[in-house]
Amino acid sequence: MKFEYDILISFSSLDNQQTFSGEDGWVSEFKKSLEMRLSQLLGIKPKIILANSKEVEGIENQNIENIDYSKVAIFIPILSKFYLKSESNLIQLDEFCKIRNENKPITEGSLPFVFKLLKNPSNKNIHPLAIQHNIDYNFFDRNIEDNAIKELSPSLLNQTEKLYWSKIDDIAIDVFEYFKLLGHYKESKKEIKKQNGINIYLAECSSDTVHYRDGFKRELSDNGHQVFPKKPISTQMPAAYSEIVQNLSQTLLSIHILGSDYGVVPEGSNRSLVELQNDVADELLSKKGGNRIIWIPENVIPSDQRQKILIEDIRISMKGIGSAEVVVGDLEVCKSLIEDTIIRIENNKLNSLNEGITNLGNSTIYLIYDFYDQSQIPNLVNYLKLLNCDVVTSTDGLDETEIRNKHVANLKNCDAVMIYYGNGSELWLKTRLLDLLRMPAYGRKKSGPHKSIVCASPRSDDKYNFNSVDAEIFYCFEEIDTEGIKSWINSWIK
Repeated sequence: MKFEYDILISFSSLDNQQTFSGEDGWVSEFKKSLEMRLSQLLGIKPKIILANSKEVEGIENQNIENIDYSKVAIFIPILSKFYLKSESNLIQLDEFCKIRNENKPITEGSLPFVFKLLKNPSNKNIHPLAIQHNIDYNFFDRNIEDNAIKELSPSLLNQTEKLYWSKIDDIAIDVFEYFKLLGHYKESKKEIKKQNGINIYLAECSSDTVHYRDGFKRELSDNGHQVFPKKPISTQMPAAYSEIVQNLSQTLLSIHILGSDYGVVPEGSNRSLVELQNDVADELLSKKGGNRIIWIPENVIPSDQRQKILIEDIRISMKGIGSAEVVVGDLEVCKSLIEDTIIRIENNKLNSLNEGITNLGNSTIYLIYDFYDQSQIPNLVNYLKLLNCDVVTSTDGLDETEIRNKHVANLKNCDAVMIYYGNGSELWLKTRLLDLLRMPAYGRKKSGPHKSIVCASPRSDDKYNFNSVDAEIFYCFEEIDTEGIKSWINSWIK
């Protein structure tokens, strides 16, 4: 789908009034902050527009009625107390959801294109039903001593500048990941990072420890790890249990934070979401030799008898509960334990790849990939080498004539060709496939080569629907399909 605008920010005009000193209103400042951070991630300036229910700011001769919502990739409603009381704002949000969802029935958690931002606390029950269970991006802070609420702001005078930019980073990274999922943007060359980490289940927690969870999520994502769950767990059973199992099944490590509050109890359950996730993780990870880390922050005083019992049970078994390791108090000790556990999992994963590998000979695989995927292929190359295959890759940094000559030489002499279809466009893929048809004209004399296509992140319908008569297709969106690739090589190796 072609989007005319990247993001539409919907707001109440009362949240964007200029200050007495003439500075921009809060919403305008948020737009500039988000625009700046997304520009760093995307490599280009995103198209962001501000719109309340009556008008659009920043677009000449434009009003809200002229905006085609189907051409807006992402909608960010500023759910302040003023916004939630405005019928026209809520109608605008509802209309966007229906149009952007192509008038399909709207179900819980089915609107990933809405990123709801909260300027002040509000009960989820009063949020529009369609987005009630979307992630909350809280741009306010609660003082532990007097329970006072302070709105986050980039202003130094507000003393919330550091936390404000952390929250900007959270929403910008999630928006960027959604863009990649849509195939709407690629990383800039400067921002390409290795994504060779592991999958980690970072359990949802009670409201008093959510800032810790946000910090963990930020650090883990920055280090190339995939953090689950990707969207809020349902607040109804049995959907909650099913979603927890589904997410945990993709991981070998779960992290749980226990605070003072017992947390939300899903409808149909007698356990909080915090306790339920911990119990399910114990059950599933124990069976497959996974790891579970439980952290109880310093000075936690349970505010609920159920939470008191839960924490006491965990404290009694400090040396470990099932598959778990427990840390009480020190944040840095917890971070160190997480880091050590990740290293251990990565080493075990590498060792397991070596098990059962037979000598498959020294056949040559020509691995072709787009420039934007150069940081994504080391794990794949390493695995192919573990199978005793010689790997030659597409070249970069030479003049065009030499690059072309080496490309043709590789096609003439290799035993197999593997095309890594990640950030490359569909046109890029078709051009590479056309080269394979031209191999006889390039002077290739031996039969073959054997062909395969590795469909990798970002996901797209084109990749799922792609078919090839003579090429094996592997789907490696989360991790390498080691068994499939090994079986393919075994089918033609000499």
